Amino acid sequence: MRSRCAVVPRGEGERARKYLSERGILRKDLRISRDGDSILIPVAARGKVPYATRTAEFAPSEKRPTSYKEHVDLPRKLHPLLPSAFDIVGDVAIIKLPDELTGHASAIGKAIIGAQKSIKSVALDEGVEGEARIRKLLVIAGRKTMLTVHKENGLRLKVDPSVVYFSPRLASERARVAGQVGEGENVIDMFAGVGPFSLLVARRVKSSRIDAIDINTKAIKLLKENIELNKTANVRAHIGDASKIVPRLKGADRVIMNLPHSAHEFLKCALRVCRKGATIHLYQHITRDETDGRWGEIASKCMEAGAKVRLQRYVIVHPYSPSSGIVCYDIKIVGFTRARG
Repeated sequence: MRSRCAVVPRGEGERARKYLSERGILRKDLRISRDGDSILIPVAARGKVPYATRTAEFAPSEKRPTSYKEHVDLPRKLHPLLPSAFDIVGDVAIIKLPDELTGHASAIGKAIIGAQKSIKSVALDEGVEGEARIRKLLVIAGRKTMLTVHKENGLRLKVDPSVVYFSPRLASERARVAGQVGEGENVIDMFAGVGPFSLLVARRVKSSRIDAIDINTKAIKLLKENIELNKTANVRAHIGDASKIVPRLKGADRVIMNLPHSAHEFLKCALRVCRKGATIHLYQHITRDETDGRWGEIASKCMEAGAKVRLQRYVIVHPYSPSSGIVCYDIKIVGFTRARG
């Protein structure tokens, strides 16, 4: 393919390539070539080039862009606003954009698919909605459906992030919790979603029994499919309000409460079914300056419910915003001060 190019002395090739790339002039779809003692660097048809230029024939570049930013066609002044990271669930990319870029959403989505072969669909995250904190997603490029299979910690999880809550950022946290489960434990996963915590525990500790609960019918449908997909018969799926289902369960050795905005409201319910020595993993959305204060509130709730507890561990799971985050309190049940109904 013929293209305008910069004619650069051989010893200045890399410096010239970097200079032209930073100014958006470099053509990355064509291979740089040599002509005697000169390096020929393909450049855009327009743009000021501080080297001699000419027209030459170039082979297409086989190298895929390492970043979607190299592939997106945007006014140069908007490039600094492009997000550097986004969530990937299976083959679905979920991206947040500032208002200045929403008019270019389709072009950005196509650039992501062009840069990463594994991505089949790109969705714009327009925020979370409702008690279940489900993301409002708009497909901006690629396949219209968001039903996908996400691979994590040796599991295959059917997920549709447009109808169920799922965060790929919690993979290492799920592994941390599953790694604490002992043989024969009874585990209650109060807000299970499609089952990433439950299924990982079940896979790693085959003698465990897990009761997985969710109020979202679509999440439970996918959870049941995931139980079959991962051959984890030691998981029982329950649909409904955890506050009504948990009291029917007895003898919990571990309770997972991953509903950061409101899990603390269900704490007394969880304590009613815990054995002495049980562990509760309580996830909370907190501001950076209320860490100690929140534990005081949690300990008071436990005391009111007749439970003696101690904080085993406090884990920052991931930042939520510049001023807040998602944390996990690992709470050990030391004993009970009175009989529980």
